[in-house]
Amino acid sequence: MSEAINRILLKQYLGDGPADDSIIDNSIDLLHAFRYYNHYHDRKDAIKFLEIYLGDNNPSILETKDISKISSTVGFIADMLTRKVILPVETTNHFKRELNNLPKKVDEIQLVNVADSLLDRIIAQLEELFDKESVDFSLLNYVTLTNGMRKKIAKFYKRRLDEIDLIGKDDQVTECYKGMPKDEIRFARNFYIILLRRLGFEMKGRRVTT
Repeated sequence: MSEAINRILLKQYLGDGPADDSIIDNSIDLLHAFRYYNHYHDRKDAIKFLEIYLGDNNPSILETKDISKISSTVGFIADMLTRKVILPVETTNHFKRELNNLPKKVDEIQLVNVADSLLDRIIAQLEELFDKESVDFSLLNYVTLTNGMRKKIAKFYKRRLDEIDLIGKDDQVTECYKGMPKDEIRFARNFYIILLRRLGFEMKGRRVTT
């Protein structure tokens, strides 16, 4: 099959992405939108999308929060919101919650702690693995983590795991994840459990599912 035909088939599969001022009101269209973004854009694009959105809508977050910690999905949502795409309520609620949970920027006047700097880099690499849907945590073999660093990483991801485990139990959380495909929710939960175990934390009653 020629490269030209491959491009045509790929375009038919991915489409042109969500149009400006369009409406996405179901999980299937939302999944297609994320497939488009994941194919044509990377994490750097996602961060840039969020910078543009916050610059126009909430510059205080841009000034005070470290947006480098976002997942690519949050950046892609930001781009759709910038282009006036109307999204499901649960998607915009998830977006707002992720912004609220962003860590504060380190004051440029302060000396950056070496351990914290390493921790930030490790989390950024783990987020890249998450975006790629990979559970290859071999990068942890090449760094020396103190107990304090392990606990900080674990706290960061256990919060996400706890939230996912509230799906079906908490109405607000259930509504927020309503538009997220089940296979993506399952991967996210497995990712957090495997990572936390890799860091040396017991996951009693929590098992990886297939």
